[in-house]
Amino acid sequence: MAFTVKAPSPSPKLTAAAASAAEALRLLDACGADVIELGVPFSDPYTDGPVIQASAARALAAGATLDGVMSMLKEVTPELSCPVVLFSYFGPIVRRGPANFTAAAKEAGVQGLIVPDLPYVETCTFRSEATKNNLELVLLTTPATPADKMKAITAASGGFVYLVSVNGVTGSRQNVNPRVEHLLQEIKQVTDKAVCVGFGISTPDHVRQIAEWGADGVIIGSAMVRQLGEAASPKQGLKRLEKSLGTVKHLVCVEASPMSASSSSAPVLRRCVAPPARVAAARRLAAAAASVALEASPVPAAAAAAVERRMSVSQTMSKLKEKGKTAFIPYITAGDPDMGTTAEALRLLDACGADVIELGVPFSDPYADGPVIQASASRALAAGATPEAVLSMLKEVTPELSCPVVLLSYLGPILRRGAANFTAAAKEAGVQGLIVPDLPYVDTCTFRSEAIKSNLELVLLTTPGTPGERMKIITEASGGFVYLVSVNGVTGPRPKVNTRVEHLLQDIKLVTDKAVCVGFGISTPDHVRQIAGWGADGVIIGSAMVRQLGEAASPKQGLKRLEEYARRMKDALP
Repeated sequence: MAFTVKAPSPSPKLTAAAASAAEALRLLDACGADVIELGVPFSDPYTDGPVIQASAARALAAGATLDGVMSMLKEVTPELSCPVVLFSYFGPIVRRGPANFTAAAKEAGVQGLIVPDLPYVETCTFRSEATKNNLELVLLTTPATPADKMKAITAASGGFVYLVSVNGVTGSRQNVNPRVEHLLQEIKQVTDKAVCVGFGISTPDHVRQIAEWGADGVIIGSAMVRQLGEAASPKQGLKRLEKSLGTVKHLVCVEASPMSASSSSAPVLRRCVAPPARVAAARRLAAAAASVALEASPVPAAAAAAVERRMSVSQTMSKLKEKGKTAFIPYITAGDPDMGTTAEALRLLDACGADVIELGVPFSDPYADGPVIQASASRALAAGATPEAVLSMLKEVTPELSCPVVLLSYLGPILRRGAANFTAAAKEAGVQGLIVPDLPYVDTCTFRSEAIKSNLELVLLTTPGTPGERMKIITEASGGFVYLVSVNGVTGPRPKVNTRVEHLLQDIKLVTDKAVCVGFGISTPDHVRQIAGWGADGVIIGSAMVRQLGEAASPKQGLKRLEEYARRMKDALP
């Protein structure tokens, strides 16, 4: 079983407050902590009880600042064998800016973050910033968390899942909440991630009980903070802290059967939140491996270089907005009628002025698509198209394109390869964005993180039937642009554009500055003009594009029809 302790804020009883915290971190590491949680002192720590509130107040009175904490960590983390998870309220993060905060935490050697008051709707966005800096964002679930939200939190949590044992604030309790046993069972039914329990744990009996219930770790906060806070001097505080740690760590590793040292989950946590030395070594090995791979495979190197030259999807949309232009986004199915024709079609659409190209990976059950794209996918599969063949073709073609390619794939092909492998392969092929129309809502954060690791923007979809609160969450999390589906139902041409689109565009633009592009049912120049007039930042044309190739007598004729149609639609845009 893993042992996670919360280190006190910098001691106010020394002039150099950070020095005392640094010694406490070294001591916790030497005493066998598997993960250390370090709190950034904040003026209104409202999820904390009196002990940690008083500790934060003393630290702030002694001049502790966020910059001071980060500076101290830079000095200390290289000496530690266990990872440090930084606990911060959202206020200090917002003041510095999430991107700057996470970058500074990474530079300081931090490997995880806990933000107890992170708004649920901000989780995906902030988690993305953390992921960019290789930080694991640990999320919290409580006895009051609804089951569907608990599942979403569990799926998105990095490092481990933090189970808060009680509703209320931190602080020692006489007994452990008996509901924890049942809550642990519920969480473990939906995840293989480590689950660690915190809030109210202060005695050896508490530790034994939580271990017996199957927790993968115990988080001890107020009881640890008290050892320093109630001491007559920093030296005495460190001595008290060491004595307290020795007792608890012995119980966790030896006596907490069946979670003994031989079967403890500490290695699980250390893999999830890897120690600094291991991370540095892993990065060096990864860089060396990437260098060898690029030297041995010139085509992927060319595709990767092309991605560096091209603007990203979001950059493309921003440039067009600055110029007052509406993006032209055509869609075609890869492999229909054959992969060679698809390659030529990509080059042709780029030459016709496509701002972004959406390329579909053929799938046997494309249930969000209408008859035209379903038939196209069937033809492609019959001709032997596979995800591997699509990516191989893209490696050859993307270096020649001036616009980014967004790959549309149903979840099935992604799961068969594995999300990490799929996104890495897409990046290697020169893809710059992904659309997964059947991605479960609860899995969005997790998959988005995999996409971000490969510098891919995950475009999310909102429909006329999406509830307002969920639309806001989707909009916040979407990368590249927000995809507004114009109708409830499947793809395919319609005689008229749904008039609700104008109102939906206004609703979305009230909550975001991101580009909003409209798709489904767009097939004529009049449709394009109308949607652009309503304020859309882009139009996505799918079935009508696919039909140009699918209904042609030959690939050559199909390419000719595609060019004529693409130019007509492009010319209709402002």
